[in-house]
Amino acid sequence: LEAKLNTYGGRLVPTENTLQGNPRWKWEMVQMMFALYRTAGEVKATNGCPPKWIHLVSESCAPVRKCSKVHSRLAQRPGSSHLTFMQDPQGHGPWTGNEIPEELRPAAHTSQWITLATTHALALAAAEEELRLKWKPHLEHAEAPLVNYLDIGGHGRIFGASEEWIFYTELTQRSMPFDTNGLSAAWICCHGESHPNEANDRDGTVDLCHRAQSEGFDFVRKLNVDVGHVGDVMSGIRYCIETPLQTFTTCTKFECSSPGNDCCAPREIGESATCRGDDYTPVRWVERCGGDSPFHEGEYRCCK
Repeated sequence: LEAKLNTYGGRLVPTENTLQGNPRWKWEMVQMMFALYRTAGEVKATNGCPPKWIHLVSESCAPVRKCSKVHSRLAQRPGSSHLTFMQDPQGHGPWTGNEIPEELRPAAHTSQWITLATTHALALAAAEEELRLKWKPHLEHAEAPLVNYLDIGGHGRIFGASEEWIFYTELTQRSMPFDTNGLSAAWICCHGESHPNEANDRDGTVDLCHRAQSEGFDFVRKLNVDVGHVGDVMSGIRYCIETPLQTFTTCTKFECSSPGNDCCAPREIGESATCRGDDYTPVRWVERCGGDSPFHEGEYRCCK
């Protein structure tokens, strides 16, 4: 495996820095992420270029765009990290009120599958012990082996794993620039469940991949890469990248006054929708630029 990685300038985490065991819903997941960040910070591409960003993926994630497009999108925001809010029934935050311990404000529930600027990733990894002492006491309130909460004081708890809590707070407190627009992060389809939907065949993979593209993401999960499925899944990813879905921009009535937005549309049912530019057409949420949509009734998309 190491020889294959070397072909692309990749590297395995050194044995002495490798952590063993199942890290799910434990602080050890954060430790493992930091070990990956440190190793990635030492890697150089075949052209000698060190990484400017580090994107975390699992074996069940895949890209939904060509590398050149991902690079181009990232280059538009140099030095910025990219987080994605989780879609929780309880809301994703950010929370800033007194119910959150002062040292953890502002708090927000974000996906583990994020893109950090390398400088940010290495700075946080260097502060690992500081972060452990700060966060772990608030994250050790499991009622079952696979249940974890952020303790927000009193009798309050907010569901989420350790690695889903620390990054929004730490980037904010350290004045490290970041976006929460989904750029270069992994789109996850859950349909209200805590565990992601999984694509097992070509058609299911194409559907998930196109949905991720339509949401503005550069990666998608969760894909079944077990023996017997991986061929169909890879075929679906290749087709999706070569045949991208229509692009669109999310529009709300609150954005209509901003000249920086390329479209605007109301969220209220019955109001007329408008799109800025001749190449945008307003489409109700149930049509979602082709296919059904997980969005709330009354939302519009401006399809291009």
